[in-house]
Amino acid sequence: MRHYAAAITELKDSEVTEWIAAKRSEYEIVKAHATRCEVWITNRNFNRSNELDTFRTQRYEAIKEKLVDLGWKMEIERLAKEFWHDEPVKLVNHKLVKQPKPLTERIWTNIKDTLIQFMVDYKARRLVREYKLMIRKRGIVLAKVMEEYAASQPLHDIFPPMPDIASLLAFREIIEDTPAEEEVTQDHFQGPMADYPMIAMEWRKSKDELLVKLINDHPDTTGNATLVTLRYAKTFFHCNNCGEPISYPRILVHRCNTKIGRFSTVDPDLDKYFEYLEERPWNHQGRVIKYDHLFSKRAEDILGDCELDLTIRNSELTEKDLRFECQLCESPNEGRWIMNWPAVMDHIHDSHTFGDSAEKTGFIKQAPFNFDELRLLYILEWLQSCPLSQSYEHYSSWVCRQCKRKVPWSACLEHYAKSHPGIIPDELTSFEHNRSPDRFMALHLDAARSLVGTTIQMNVDNPFHSYRKVLLSYEAFRYSSIGVDELARDMADSLLSPSTEGEDDFSDTEGLLAT
Repeated sequence: MRHYAAAITELKDSEVTEWIAAKRSEYEIVKAHATRCEVWITNRNFNRSNELDTFRTQRYEAIKEKLVDLGWKMEIERLAKEFWHDEPVKLVNHKLVKQPKPLTERIWTNIKDTLIQFMVDYKARRLVREYKLMIRKRGIVLAKVMEEYAASQPLHDIFPPMPDIASLLAFREIIEDTPAEEEVTQDHFQGPMADYPMIAMEWRKSKDELLVKLINDHPDTTGNATLVTLRYAKTFFHCNNCGEPISYPRILVHRCNTKIGRFSTVDPDLDKYFEYLEERPWNHQGRVIKYDHLFSKRAEDILGDCELDLTIRNSELTEKDLRFECQLCESPNEGRWIMNWPAVMDHIHDSHTFGDSAEKTGFIKQAPFNFDELRLLYILEWLQSCPLSQSYEHYSSWVCRQCKRKVPWSACLEHYAKSHPGIIPDELTSFEHNRSPDRFMALHLDAARSLVGTTIQMNVDNPFHSYRKVLLSYEAFRYSSIGVDELARDMADSLLSPSTEGEDDFSDTEGLLAT
């Protein structure tokens, strides 16, 4: 730039324009030449790249031909087609194959053993994958056979999980020993399934006895528990996986009992078998559940504080339809904290297991209500558990009353139309279906706690706040609370309108939700 500046200063004014034009012309010539050079180098690199790819392809084809001669044709074809996340590299990308060098006999002699070992390792991994897939598919067939039997039985009858049955010799032989090229169908299991009712009864008996033994073996119990003890409302077990306190009979169908995980046994082959089935037997190795003496004692204290029989059963508490309230959690703004029995111990577990309240007693009491409080409570409970909330809990908590299979609530009408045509009237709307959730579906015994146990923060003097609290749990307001205040205010105004006992308190609320 200094050179050009010096040159310009030496020129007369009339010569500057000509000088600039000359320099611009020189620049255009250089620029055009540079463009031609760039095109030339790009083409040269492209041609060289194609040349190297040709050399690599020729080497790959030559190596393939060598391996085919050694009997690896089928494996090479499969390796070229398959894609698995656990395959570290394909043959074409192997470092000894992907080289732009001709394959000479000397080079082949040097790399042959390494590539043969590569093919041996691939074949071993492939066989494991195919065996795992075979076991899983046959386990699914067995599960379908068991589901069909369960569909013919009462709604909440409890049956063994699929892995418990698949571990029995008669069933395991079908799953493992049937030739791989033979497709296993439901007919293969018809023979051993003849004994299934007796097997299921013995399984249930053995698990009940095991649960009683867990209670009696605890050092802080009297050792006098019986099968009747399992049904007491005060009896709780602890899941080591999710940490929940779980009552009976839910403990028999709790999802964590068969969830696959890292576990060991004296029979390593058995571990792989369950890994391939993607489930494990109920409470495998006794590692999943234990008797929860702490929560059982706290439940007993609560029943005593509420002047209820300590031997009352869960079914009896459900029939009484009692409500309890936590006096520690009550506040002027939030109002009363109301729960049904299934929610009481969940509340204790979540809010009063640690800290100062862990040692306190006597703060859970039976809840008295006047008419206005009871009216608000029923509406809030309905709102909280209503399938219109579209919460995730509704996905895995429902079973079809016809076939007893788990069906997401949102897929219920479609499921019935496809699997049980004619049972649900065509004119039934989704909204009408939501109003009667137990007509065609039933809650699973291990349903989400928010659907079985209802916990309501209720302030009859400020119903707007109570409605807003419940509505904010709805899917529609999960990412934005726009509109929730208006809806809650409309519901509160509807509640405050004159009402008499016996009226349908849900009609106005349902109409607002539908809108």
